[in-house]
Amino acid sequence: MKFLLAAALLMAALSTQAQTNPFLVRLNDQQLGLPSTTFHIARVLDLRPDRSRIGWVHQGLINQPVPANLMGGVAAGLTQWLSTQLPARAGTRPVIVRVHELSIEEEIGPTSEHALATLDIDFAVQQHDSSYIVVVQHLETIRKGGLETTGLHDDNLAAGFRQAIIRLQNLNWPEAIAAAKPLPAADYLAATDYQAMLRAYPILLTAAPSQGMFATFEDFRSNQPDTRVPFTLVRQPRTAAGWQGTEEVKATSSNQALQKQLNKAWGFSDGQQAYIRYRNHLYLLERAGHTFEFTGPGTADAEAVAVGAVVGGLAGAAIASAATGGSPHPYSLSMRTGRVLDNQVQPAVSQGDTAQVVLFRRGKGPAMVVQLTGQMLTQLPGNGFVRIPWTSKTQELQLCLPETGAACLSFVPDFTATTYVEIKQKTAADKPTLVIVPAKEGIFYTKKMQPVR
Repeated sequence: MKFLLAAALLMAALSTQAQTNPFLVRLNDQQLGLPSTTFHIARVLDLRPDRSRIGWVHQGLINQPVPANLMGGVAAGLTQWLSTQLPARAGTRPVIVRVHELSIEEEIGPTSEHALATLDIDFAVQQHDSSYIVVVQHLETIRKGGLETTGLHDDNLAAGFRQAIIRLQNLNWPEAIAAAKPLPAADYLAATDYQAMLRAYPILLTAAPSQGMFATFEDFRSNQPDTRVPFTLVRQPRTAAGWQGTEEVKATSSNQALQKQLNKAWGFSDGQQAYIRYRNHLYLLERAGHTFEFTGPGTADAEAVAVGAVVGGLAGAAIASAATGGSPHPYSLSMRTGRVLDNQVQPAVSQGDTAQVVLFRRGKGPAMVVQLTGQMLTQLPGNGFVRIPWTSKTQELQLCLPETGAACLSFVPDFTATTYVEIKQKTAADKPTLVIVPAKEGIFYTKKMQPVR
């Protein structure tokens, strides 16, 4: 009992030291290292359904979940970085990048960590009639392990873009353009072609999956199981707490060689229902709109794993295993990448429906006119701040200073923490700029200021 109390106190102490400021992935120092190309990146379009973050990292001794974003934002930050790596030169072809998914995550286990980055992007060129042609679609997941993986995300993202650009570099342009279907500008910018592709996967167009073994996720998505491998699905009621009313399903064969093959399969179907293999167990897949969902075991508790690592030995293992007992947890499938997505991502981090942005200005001087998405927001005096609520996770919030050279800043704010934006101006002769600053810096300065209504 004394040991468990000490472990609980240790966990609480570690929690109080947790980092909560959003983590920024920086690509400025990353080099693609590619030779001269015949094209340059003219623009990056961020078409993700949620643009408020690119994922989560784990920081501190207890692996506290912290929202992560890309320095400068996905659209503006990537445009700046890629245009620096692949600058426009005389005769180079302008290329547009659409980002459908750009995400990072970390797999935290009792003895290992892995950093993952997933890219789902495409490259297009604009035609003389203003239509667009998509010439390359690139989907990739990069996974690297280490003792501390948070510092690997910039490497992973840069590696993913490098592989995508190499494909573009090796492209037979005349053939690609001739084979592509031109898209009207409105359809291209709204990604209607991409959405149509997601809805057209064969498994989404059938009432029931075909019977057989799905060796890979692609087999499942195309509804083309291997029917040559015989197996039997054996079902037994689960009795563990929280799992009553569900069944443990196993794919079995009396042939030992075939059993090894079954044990490596992505999933199975009995002709009526499909099952996914997750953590070496099969779980029932259920249709949910344009994807599938299933209930599986909960993921490891980061605090329990951290305390178990600190305590060590059998007692530490007991703490970790007790907190990771695998209670029922909802998951869904990404039909594009095959990734298993946690439907309750980081519930320990508060995430509301409204983001908070605080714009502040230090120093003295006459009030500055500030516009919010083209409309008058306020006249902000020196040593003043204004709070801005924001509810859209896809539309960028745009702040501008129209009277001072139209300095602007556009971004989708984080919905888990307040974003602080400072109007910076060293001297009266300098043009002011809008800069996102660390939360602790914003809090320090604004607590001495008066809010402007």
